[in-house]
Amino acid sequence: MPSIPRLPQILPLLPFLFLAACTSPSTETPPAGVTMDLPPLETQADSLAMDVFHAVGGPDAWSRVRYIRFDFGRAADSTRTVFRSHLWDRFTGDYRVERDVEGGREVVLFNVNTQEGSAFVDGQAVAADTLADYVSRAYGAYINDTYWLLAPIKLLDPGVSRSFVPDSSDAEFAVIKTTYDNVGLTPGDQFWFWIERESRMLDMWGYILQGRTDRPITKWRWEDYQAFVVEGGDTVRVAPRKTNMPGTSAIVTDHVDLPRTVAPDAFTRPTSLLDQDG
Repeated sequence: MPSIPRLPQILPLLPFLFLAACTSPSTETPPAGVTMDLPPLETQADSLAMDVFHAVGGPDAWSRVRYIRFDFGRAADSTRTVFRSHLWDRFTGDYRVERDVEGGREVVLFNVNTQEGSAFVDGQAVAADTLADYVSRAYGAYINDTYWLLAPIKLLDPGVSRSFVPDSSDAEFAVIKTTYDNVGLTPGDQFWFWIERESRMLDMWGYILQGRTDRPITKWRWEDYQAFVVEGGDTVRVAPRKTNMPGTSAIVTDHVDLPRTVAPDAFTRPTSLLDQDG
């Protein structure tokens, strides 16, 4: 649950509760896939949420996606700015975040389940008394940035309540609203999802952030869906661009890759790795 574009800081700290296992970095044999604790489909909103999930690949295909690499930033006019670069092992929970800072390239290596890890600037370990701040900030980036990338597969997460919004729905779009029960970093946020009735693809989302109920809904259109063939031959989809409704700027979750393998030191190397991927 978010706190929106005060860039280049962490954007909406959206609700994120993805289920993946293990410690950091993992030395055990990882599970064969990601376990998804999906609820029974009891309401119209539940069924629509599952339709959205299937439109971008479905639970079975996404459970077999192990690695996700992407950049998070902003595009305005002809300028694209990358705030952070990510690599995630969804089977083990191991995570890598890189960004440019004054003094060089910051690399934080941690586990999303334990929230423990290490941090480096230009290959040098940060001071011990600042490590917790680095990891906390990187964890917040994981929460925020992956939600901008993966919201269509998050609608049925534990702690998410869904309701159908008839007054906002029409012949072209069905709208569901989500609220959050003590999950994420800002559980008071509220989200609306405009779903194309024919394709069941997420077309637009809007939100009112925690503590800002006096403001109108902020809306972003989800665009340029890309398809990826995953292990087993199924196809999953992500939208690398979310354009604000005035059309003046976009949040980008691009340079997406779902590799089958990564470098052996991907979650231990203290020097830059992701900026080499372009």
